[in-house]
Amino acid sequence: MVVARAEALPFRGGAFAYVIASHIAEHVEDPDGFCREIGRVGEAGYVETPSPLADRLFEEEYHLWRVDSQDGQLVFTGKTPKDRLQTRAAEVLYRSYNAGQSCARPTLGLPGGLLGRVFAFVLLVVRGILGRSGLLHTRHRFDGASPLRWRVVAANRPVVTFINLLPRSGFLESDRVALATRFKLREVTYPGSPTPRFAWQVARAAWRTDAVYGFFASEHMLLPGLAFRAVGKPVFVTVGGYDIAADREHGYGLARTGRLRWLPALVMRLADAVMPFSEAAEHELAASFPQAMAKARLVPLGVDGAAWEKPLEERPDRIGVVTVANVDEVSWSRKGIDRFVDLARADAKSRYVLAGRMDQSFAARLAPLPPNLEVTGHLTYDQLRELLWGCSVYAQLSWHEAFGVSLLEAMACGCLPLISEVPALVEVAGEWAVTVPAHSGERDRDGVRCALDRATEIDVHALRASVTERFDSAARTEALTDLIAEQLDPARR
Repeated sequence: MVVARAEALPFRGGAFAYVIASHIAEHVEDPDGFCREIGRVGEAGYVETPSPLADRLFEEEYHLWRVDSQDGQLVFTGKTPKDRLQTRAAEVLYRSYNAGQSCARPTLGLPGGLLGRVFAFVLLVVRGILGRSGLLHTRHRFDGASPLRWRVVAANRPVVTFINLLPRSGFLESDRVALATRFKLREVTYPGSPTPRFAWQVARAAWRTDAVYGFFASEHMLLPGLAFRAVGKPVFVTVGGYDIAADREHGYGLARTGRLRWLPALVMRLADAVMPFSEAAEHELAASFPQAMAKARLVPLGVDGAAWEKPLEERPDRIGVVTVANVDEVSWSRKGIDRFVDLARADAKSRYVLAGRMDQSFAARLAPLPPNLEVTGHLTYDQLRELLWGCSVYAQLSWHEAFGVSLLEAMACGCLPLISEVPALVEVAGEWAVTVPAHSGERDRDGVRCALDRATEIDVHALRASVTERFDSAARTEALTDLIAEQLDPARR
């Protein structure tokens, strides 16, 4: 007896007069290698598998392919993850069809006496008719006159439900684009509260799609987590920020009190994978929810350096300090916008730019507006890239951050980072950082003067290369899609 992989048989070509592969082809990882090998070592042969119909009726999750014989060739069609409700229905049919038989999987028993014998006879006749009909089996023969031919049809791409948030943010859009490279996407937008319409959309998505993905373990992921878990489909959540923070000093984070922490804890318990998007977020997750670390996978956010590049001849003179943030009650102090405005007032000789959406109630807080401070409002991608290339220093004076996407984008445009000493910002800025204390603005003016002076001396190409190589969007896309594909692959599950 020789034990070998079907895709790499240790025999010379034509070693056998006949090859029989009975219920093997549906299991192989490489159908091309399998067919090539049996056609090489055998002068003739026979391949039998469950038919596509039988595979649907008696669903076997460990079958990787549905195999059919069409126009004189074997056709391998890749399988996508199955809806658990379909699998359960198929299990009922399997147990009934094989009732009273000795099988590897459990079957129904038959009643005793005459009734049982009648049932057994009827099932025997049904199985015989279906077996003879060829409906339940794919049977394919080959020989010298008709050599083995085959083709492989790629599996339909799995469908992933993407939970979006309003207003739409850049990092969410980046992940949506990343997932679309490998999966079909069904987008469901959370309207701000769990409305009946949102619940209905989530229920339909759980029925029709293969997995769900969302950013942050918060209320918008609770219904999707429950719905997809109920039908046995994977749940993926990226975490970092308010959902896992426990800053009691500032009253920030769902993990800061026992009254609130149940929500992210439950969402992460429902998830198959929890993905902190920075080392700082991973450390925060370990401190706030150590029980979630068993399913945690670090997948850092990234930036496409080429998308933020600007031709040398089009680059403007780089002057001024910029920060990017959506201004509201939460971000006003957390993201250091108050410190940035104070800094602009104290440093009247330099140009300052505040970019991002602004709640109208905050206009009064900026009055009187310093003449050297420009407030742009929301910018398009092209406008933002133009602005960042026109400034030499990017300021991020937050007292809490889980990553710093705007900082990353600014550095991809060659801005020198002026940051508060927050772990996530230090992680992104690296050796290029000019730092000031996280909870005090006393040294902000010294910091900005240092940053403006250094910005005239740095190698912009080296700065850009450093950050885009450490935080590459292509690396995040690969890691994120590989993780989800691994969970969706029946062969690995």
